[in-house]
Amino acid sequence: MNQEKLLDAKSWQLLRELQEDARLTYAELARRVGLSVPSVVERVRRRTRGSSAATTPGSTSRPWGCPSRRWCG
Repeated sequence: MNQEKLLDAKSWQLLRELQEDARLTYAELARRVGLSVPSVVERVRRRTRGSSAATTPGSTSRPWGCPSRRWCG
C-alpha cells in the first residue's frame, strides 16, 4: 500500500519535525504540529510499532526509521 495514503498532513509534519530533531519531547512536538500530547504519542507509537524487526546495521538497539531510543524503545 502507498505510504502517502497512510499518512495525513499532521503525520507528515510530525515525521519532518522528528527528522530535524529526534530529541524533541512529545509536548514540543504537539505544540509544533498543533495536536494534543496524547494524539502525538499515539501517532508516533503507531508509526514505530512493527518497525523493530529491522535494525540499524551494527546495532541491535535501534530499528530503521526510528529516530531515537526514546521513540522506539
